[in-house]
Amino acid sequence: MKKLNLTKYIKWLQERNRSEKTIALYCQLLEQFLTFKTAINTESIRNFLKENITIYQPNSLKTFYQALSSYGKFQKLAIEWEQITGIIPKSMPKLFSVLSISDLELLKSIKSERSQENYQRNNLIFDFLFYSGIRVS
Repeated sequence: MKKLNLTKYIKWLQERNRSEKTIALYCQLLEQFLTFKTAINTESIRNFLKENITIYQPNSLKTFYQALSSYGKFQKLAIEWEQITGIIPKSMPKLFSVLSISDLELLKSIKSERSQENYQRNNLIFDFLFYSGIRVS
């Protein structure tokens, strides 16, 4: 495996205001790609995606695509991206289970706090989270 010197690439990504997590992920994916392939070109990317289509989820393959695309732009590689985009399957939107109003009322009816003030505070927090549509992430 050829070890990449990614310091210039990392600086290039930072100049484009990529987050530290994105930069770390792109570097990790590039190194992972090069453990299977020796060069970054149209054919190697196509083969990699075809070989891993059953192993990775579509969103993971898209992330590989984005990392390789970014690195290709940085290196000014002549890659035919039109041939590659059709390989990645469409991802289905995630269907999240959500609480109904009756579930919220049931949750609020359980009194586990000793003080009435804490109980009311927690119910207010439940209402805020429920009606604002806030998510864990």
